[in-house]
Amino acid sequence: MLKKRIILVCFMIAFCSLILVPSAQSQNWAVLPPYNTLWPLWSPILSPVDATTQLQTPIVSSLSRFTFLPYQPAIAWDPYMPYPWFLYNSPFGLVYYDVLQDFISMWPPLHLINPFTFEPLPIALPSNYASFSPVSSIFLGEYVPIANEAYTDEYFPNAFLLTAIQLIAPF
Repeated sequence: MLKKRIILVCFMIAFCSLILVPSAQSQNWAVLPPYNTLWPLWSPILSPVDATTQLQTPIVSSLSRFTFLPYQPAIAWDPYMPYPWFLYNSPFGLVYYDVLQDFISMWPPLHLINPFTFEPLPIALPSNYASFSPVSSIFLGEYVPIANEAYTDEYFPNAFLLTAIQLIAPF
């Protein structure tokens, strides 16, 4: 009888862990309109805890050409791309650094704009987007300095102007 109870308790613990653990998993990403690009909830700088909800909240509510970022670089990611974009403010609006192409360009990338209407083309996100892994700190450590340098070379070629800009690593 005792053996059956022990087996039953072990089975119940195993069953509950299968049900409760996945639902207790925290979100890593939030969707920002109008493009559905993903914003890192795992970054305390870019997504601080909201005092009323106790949840991490993105520092911006949307990402458009005219979004102003309080911290730079910020990260946005299309999960169908192999890498995130690093976002910066510029005199002309929001810009991004493309890791594979190694250039700074105006936000949003062309593939997120309807070529006929010039309206946003939202990304069709998979249902499990919130649980995708965060961007590797090794990747960020390697590419944030490169992105920062590309950004400063493009918009602030004179080094003395850099004192007016705060560039941070968002991890």
